Amino acid sequence: MNDAPRPLRRAVLLMWVGATLSALSALVASTLRDDIRAGLEERGRTHPRERLTAIEVDEATSTMVTVLAVSACVAAVVWLIMAWLNRRGRRWSRIAATVLALFALLHTWSLLTRGYPSPVATVLALAVALVGVAAAALLWHPENAEHFARSEVSRTSLDARQDRTTV
Repeated sequence: MNDAPRPLRRAVLLMWVGATLSALSALVASTLRDDIRAGLEERGRTHPRERLTAIEVDEATSTMVTVLAVSACVAAVVWLIMAWLNRRGRRWSRIAATVLALFALLHTWSLLTRGYPSPVATVLALAVALVGVAAAALLWHPENAEHFARSEVSRTSLDARQDRTTV
């Protein structure tokens, strides 16, 4: 990666940070059990038709914690894949990383406007969104254009050479 432009190296570093924060979010998910349970019970008190039994509350709480932890782990893996692909100069990965950063920002906004249950989880969600936006901005820095173009040309010429040898 030493031949990559500085903005790209910084974007990849931020993606590694995003992966780390996402993995940390998976650990924090297990601490949200009591908050999730309280939210489900409160929902049952304010909306009697939606009241759950104690067993249903336990099952829903476990399911929500599991979904949060697994989705955070998947996010960490996606961060790492995006870092690898962008470092290699895949043009489409720059677009994909930008779209994913925007989704993270929208997701965080929706969490914040609904009252996220834990201050630690809120800070982590904000940090992940900000890291994603910063990484995406760095990916589109003008210094990176040549790197992505050069990588595309080298892949195209490699594909052409392979086609000639297989014929």
